[in-house]
Amino acid sequence: MGGSVLSREIKEQRENAPRPAKTGEVMKWRARYEQARQAYGEQLDQFRLEEEEYDGSGTILPKPGGMKAQGAPLSRNAVYELIETEVEPTVPKPKVQALHEGEEDSARLIEALLQRMTAQLPMEAVNDSNERETYLHGGSFVQIDWDMLGGLHRALGSVSVQDLATRQVIPQPGGDWLEELDWYFIVQPMTREKVKRVYRRETADMECAENEQTGRGEEQNAQSGDRLTVITAFYKNEDGGIGKFSWCGDTVLEDEQDYLHRHQRVCARCGAPMAGDECTECGGRAWKRKTVKEVPLPRDLCIPSACAPGGVETVAAFSLQSTENGGWRQVPTMAPVYRMKHFPTVMRKNISAKGRFMGMSDAKTILPMQQAMKKLDTKILEKLLKGGSYVTLPQGVSVETTDRELKVIRLRTPAEKALIDVITVQPNIASDIAVRSSYYQDMKSCLGITDAYQGKQDVTATSGTAKRISVSQAAGRLESKRVMKNRMWGEMYRVMFEMWLLFSDDEMCVHGENPLDGEYRTISKWDFLRRDAGGQLYWNDEFLFGVETEGANPADRTAMQERIRSDFQAGMYGEPKLVDSRIRMWKMMSKYGAPGAKTMLDMALEEKRSLSKSEREVRENGVPDLQQSFEDRIQPGEGDGR
Repeated sequence: MGGSVLSREIKEQRENAPRPAKTGEVMKWRARYEQARQAYGEQLDQFRLEEEEYDGSGTILPKPGGMKAQGAPLSRNAVYELIETEVEPTVPKPKVQALHEGEEDSARLIEALLQRMTAQLPMEAVNDSNERETYLHGGSFVQIDWDMLGGLHRALGSVSVQDLATRQVIPQPGGDWLEELDWYFIVQPMTREKVKRVYRRETADMECAENEQTGRGEEQNAQSGDRLTVITAFYKNEDGGIGKFSWCGDTVLEDEQDYLHRHQRVCARCGAPMAGDECTECGGRAWKRKTVKEVPLPRDLCIPSACAPGGVETVAAFSLQSTENGGWRQVPTMAPVYRMKHFPTVMRKNISAKGRFMGMSDAKTILPMQQAMKKLDTKILEKLLKGGSYVTLPQGVSVETTDRELKVIRLRTPAEKALIDVITVQPNIASDIAVRSSYYQDMKSCLGITDAYQGKQDVTATSGTAKRISVSQAAGRLESKRVMKNRMWGEMYRVMFEMWLLFSDDEMCVHGENPLDGEYRTISKWDFLRRDAGGQLYWNDEFLFGVETEGANPADRTAMQERIRSDFQAGMYGEPKLVDSRIRMWKMMSKYGAPGAKTMLDMALEEKRSLSKSEREVRENGVPDLQQSFEDRIQPGEGDGR
């Protein structure tokens, strides 16, 4: 089906689909939301406090039961500085492992598919925001959906990825991880125009009963007449699938009992599938949405099968069945629709804590010392401002205070001149600065950050190797956080693949195993259709999803780059002057993120192609090989001493 036709049908489907009426469902979900938000209120207040400290708040918090908060006119923002030090901008690459023998090629194709998806999505921006949210609040969330109108010309629909603010997710009380919950909420501020465009609902009569703060800054939190708050509940239904319920104020926007499932437009009279404006069976024009449990095969398929000889079976797209009048008709072969049972939201924790939904926040860990630094900075500034110079003068003598260069002091006797003096009062702030520096070092020690890791001068590291070891040790302290990051990205890649397996219908072109040589392959969800020993068709999603961890540590990357250079010079990759040796070396350098390695690799490959072309032209033009021509001219017995 062409992309334009399918786009029109999707648009009609959205416009003509029956709208949910106002029912008791709104009251039920609103009661659950209020319960969850009240239980999560203390954590939301902590989020606000952490954000203020990261933004450089000049407020000194009072002690419990103490006086009101005080202002700090100037202070070092150590929370911002240390969190920015921890941010890792690298987007982990997908790594897929097959669980069954013979599925290794499918695993490589899935990796290529995910790399193609990530190249088209703003993954760098998602990772950048996700990193800061995680260290600031102790956790973060990424929402994955299927955009029916996305994709390119040859493949309609695509996966969409959105980074959520941590305070946008309100969990069910009592769970440690998102996948353990029965339901959770996502709070999204939208303009009226966006609500009308997304949900196809008129918004003139909508009122926003909830005044939720989902971002930092007054301009984001202010509720104007043009902004609404949409609350979406994701829940596990009775069949083990995922449901979705959205509302704004008292208006139901979306009510899908089985959200992650295929739907089809069918005739409201006879139930036959409708591809156009009129039913081909009964001629009816009215239609409704229906959950699809089976889909027809698009073509004849060759699939692995445990029942077929040789392990490969050809499944025909159509089969012949006899009719009542003695004729035959084609009946399409049906395959089951893939079923997702995971929430479309992926969670990442900073440091896990048993019994807590959010992980340990770095900002919360160093907040007491940041407050102490504010007090010390305020005290130091107050001392410096109260210090100064004082002039002693005889009784009755005044000093001119104009800006004129030559000033006159009128004295009555020469003895009064000796009474004129300047006394400078210099406060002693050395102890305050020492304590302040000690607090800063304690904050770094809590997070496992060294001077070398920050790129500062490290007097303890007297050589390049020592500094690299220092950076590596700091990275080792942060390794558990990197493990949690890799877990989240592996889970996100799994959900992306399952979304594609559920909703995609078209083939996609991806890079093969060797993209540097320009190898391309096509992939389709039908490549993962299998038949089990019982003769039933099923979808093979039994793969392990993770990320590439080689060279993830910046110190490891630098060390490996130096090791590759030394091995290349020693001839481990072949003769250094040969182009093949340089290609091997630059491939390894590119793997470990060396600057300019990709460009040098492309230049080496181009040089190899040019050499191959020249050799081919020599063979085609019949130019004799010089060495062979020389050997042919030597007669037997010549040149060998005989």
